[in-house]
Amino acid sequence: MKSVSEKNSVDQANIQLSDLQKEIIRLIKQGSTTQEIALVTGFTLDKLTVERKSILKTTGCQTMFDVISRANKNNWL
Repeated sequence: MKSVSEKNSVDQANIQLSDLQKEIIRLIKQGSTTQEIALVTGFTLDKLTVERKSILKTTGCQTMFDVISRANKNNWL
């Protein structure tokens, strides 16, 4: 029987992110501000806020720093 941490690592490895979510994570990783991301993607700040919350929920992370760390570790991008 797998431990909780082993189950979580399997789940983390199988995260499915949309192309937009991946682009947002890449831009945050590069140090872009929300305003800069809005200019690049053409989305409003409200839309980006919704997408960021969706990224956190999908990944089970509490911060975008954690998302970036796990994205690097699990090859999400």
